[in-house]
Amino acid sequence: MRRVVFALALLVACPSLVTADDLLTVIFGGATAAPEKAPKLPTGTHETSKTIAVKSDVKGLKLQTLASGPDGNVYALLGSDRYGSKIDSGEVQVYDPAGEKLRGWKVGFQCQAINVAPDGTVFVAGDGKVAVFDATGSPKSELELPFIANVLKDSEKLRKKAEDQQKSEIQSYEEMVKDSKNQLEELKKKDEEKLTKTEKAQMKQYEAMVKQYEQMLEREKKKKPEDYVKQIVSRVRVINAVAVTEKDVFIVCGETKGYGFAVWRTDRNFENGKQVMASLRGCCGQMDIQAAGDNLLVAQNCEHNVGRFDRDGKKISTFGKRGRESEPECFGGCCNPMNVRVGPAGRVYTAESEGIVRAFSAEGKPEGIVGSVKITGGCKNVAIAASSDGNTVWFCDQPGSKIHVMTRKTEAAKGQ
Repeated sequence: MRRVVFALALLVACPSLVTADDLLTVIFGGATAAPEKAPKLPTGTHETSKTIAVKSDVKGLKLQTLASGPDGNVYALLGSDRYGSKIDSGEVQVYDPAGEKLRGWKVGFQCQAINVAPDGTVFVAGDGKVAVFDATGSPKSELELPFIANVLKDSEKLRKKAEDQQKSEIQSYEEMVKDSKNQLEELKKKDEEKLTKTEKAQMKQYEAMVKQYEQMLEREKKKKPEDYVKQIVSRVRVINAVAVTEKDVFIVCGETKGYGFAVWRTDRNFENGKQVMASLRGCCGQMDIQAAGDNLLVAQNCEHNVGRFDRDGKKISTFGKRGRESEPECFGGCCNPMNVRVGPAGRVYTAESEGIVRAFSAEGKPEGIVGSVKITGGCKNVAIAASSDGNTVWFCDQPGSKIHVMTRKTEAAKGQ
């Protein structure tokens, strides 16, 4: 488990510098795990009736997330991959409930999050910025988020945090080198002829681990504090989620220390910014929230539940738990749910990286599996949206840049 956690931290911290071989070595000690047979996806009240291929004229832009509006339409956000090559623009595409594209418009910065307010106002955020549009795409405002700008303007503090982070990560690598060497030495103390097949394989793994960790340690020592400052700035400027009510805007971004997430609250004019939550844990750089009246719902993927908080970040309750995917209230996988949305009558929808959608009542009571879709990739944004009657659910297939339209089965509709 320690190796998995460390590998994920590496991926979040410096995705452009960590290779697939690095991660396999950290997790499996140099041995590639045999692929497991994909489990059969559970069925639910809805089934996929249509798939929308979301494309852009701008090369490199693909579907990142989506949200539904009070007009019943789906607002899809296109942008560059969060940890890949960056494109300083984005795009919003609007689809009707039948999946037909109605309109679209360009956004002039890296787009990472979208939501639609109860009055139909569209909020697009990313790279430390936010833009506000009406439902037709007419711009209302655009600005640098002031609270993020204030956090990043203190260069001395950032450098100090960068130095502390480098020391911490060097220490972690040194400990891993030491631990791996100790494990290897214990095996070497045994008579070679008496070593089991498993122990011989373990020796090769630990030898590979020592070599790899030492290489990573040397790379870490050669870095400059400025490299870490850039890393911190980049992470804080990523907007993981935006949620909007009649009076508040909530923004999720990374913190300047460690790999946690912070939630900021501002008014609709982006004034009076206040950090209301800190140190939220999210797997693979993913942290999603949604507003439900005066409450915030947080997809606590590392905790395998949904947390309910008031607008000041005070915890009210949680619902859902880790368990078998076939159980209505249980989240499977390494870290789920990845996304959360609020539908009609306050119903809560959750989405998992494996393509599973669940429904809970406004109070958090499990209502069963909505449906599932086949998608590829690991931990990722799998945003969902629901129609006002709940008969249609839209699922964001980020790796495939597609929207899967899930409609209620006839027999399920009769049971409503």
